Amino acid sequence: MTNIVITGGTSGVGLAFAKALNSFNNKIFIIGRNKQKGQAVEKQLGNTVEFLESDLTNTEARISVLTTLKERVGHIDVLIHSAGVWPQTALENIEINLSIHYELTKLLIPIMTNGHIFIITGNPSAIRRLPIWEVQSNSVLRAGWALTHKTLLMVYLSETLKSKKITVNAFFPGDIHSDLMPYTRSLPNTDIPIANQLILKQIKYKNTGTFYDNRGNIIKLDSHKYNVNQAQIILSKYLKLR
Repeated sequence: MTNIVITGGTSGVGLAFAKALNSFNNKIFIIGRNKQKGQAVEKQLGNTVEFLESDLTNTEARISVLTTLKERVGHIDVLIHSAGVWPQTALENIEINLSIHYELTKLLIPIMTNGHIFIITGNPSAIRRLPIWEVQSNSVLRAGWALTHKTLLMVYLSETLKSKKITVNAFFPGDIHSDLMPYTRSLPNTDIPIANQLILKQIKYKNTGTFYDNRGNIIKLDSHKYNVNQAQIILSKYLKLR
């Protein structure tokens, strides 16, 4: 059985992942703040899915998640970072769209040896086109900041976790219905058809530092923009890297 943790698993991309992976030999933990939504997902998907209520911006809440996972299964094979918001401020963007991914990853390292991490992000065409900027004065700039900095986080973690035999990759799931913003609320698609294939492929080949699109194709990133040295310099402005 594969033990999978999905942040933001009560709606949108996280829920789409949970539904796609639920019919296979997996134990799935979904993490979210909304207890009512979480319990509804448990009821919908059955006893292979367990909801963990947690505000991942809170240090004690993250530690509680670790404790629960240790008690339930002891080891995590796959961690999918899909939690996120359409940020109203730069601080909210940093905290929810970047920091919680790093902090939860750091905490779960002891129970993730030989595991696999996916950071859910946006359209690779935009990420390859956008410059890496630090200005977040409006919603468009904040959206671009989140895309580029999550990609930097993938690059940084993929390199620093090699010694722990943990792979870290980015994945664009396509345009999925969610409550994130008006555009995504209008989208009809609620499925990620390649979800299980992606997990199985990763377990077999153990690629790391790779960006996958919604068809499972590998997207080549500009190594001048996205390299571990650049990632460390930029991310250290926002995260306590170690």
